[in-house]
Amino acid sequence: MVVDYDRNRVLGEGISAQVFLGTFAGKAVAVKKIQKRTEQDLEKARQSREEGSMKQFDHPNVLKLIDVQEDPDFKYLILELCAGTLRDYIRGDYTGPMPSEIDGMIQMASGLQYIHSQQFVHRDIKPANVLISKSHVLKISDFGFCRPVTGSGSFSMSSGPKGTRIYNSPEFLRTDEKSPEERATIRANVSTDIFSLGFLSKDHYAFAMIDGMTEVNANDRWKLDQVLETLNNQKLKLSQE
Repeated sequence: MVVDYDRNRVLGEGISAQVFLGTFAGKAVAVKKIQKRTEQDLEKARQSREEGSMKQFDHPNVLKLIDVQEDPDFKYLILELCAGTLRDYIRGDYTGPMPSEIDGMIQMASGLQYIHSQQFVHRDIKPANVLISKSHVLKISDFGFCRPVTGSGSFSMSSGPKGTRIYNSPEFLRTDEKSPEERATIRANVSTDIFSLGFLSKDHYAFAMIDGMTEVNANDRWKLDQVLETLNNQKLKLSQE
């Protein structure tokens, strides 16, 4: 099958990629068109990580990779089409239906827990990377900074902090001042994603949860099972009121 996309319908864009509205197998899809940069090893590795991780992900709260195609100059990631992003919703650009705040947090935490269970860390959790599906389900997307972790969830910080600085955890930001040799000895873990997700919580019931998710000390930061337990207990409480 060959993907077809409309060059005049840009859904999003970044440094080395653009996302277009397209069709594939008779269905509307999002097409991420990535410029190949074989001379830039780091960029090539990033693209490979994004494709490799998404191929093995299968969860209702993680954006689905449908297919991959390429030509001599570009690679095309064919993705399920969504209606907007959490960033669009916050800015008022998306005004369609949304899950309740508690359901939205459960969905995001569940998607992130799944990614961690597959032994990956996302490293760029932020509103722009949470998509709103056509059926109003939240889905974590954009795995350009995603990388494998050990069985215990740790990974090397030798390449320094990644993602969007405002959502980076303190242990990420502290590596800015380190030399490459010092960074090579530092390890972080998947709780850095939990710190970022904590900033997406808004409502009053979540204040204690936000404090736990954004603990400066990574060892004291809440685990996702504790986050989900808190959210599900609150959902049950609301259903009984």
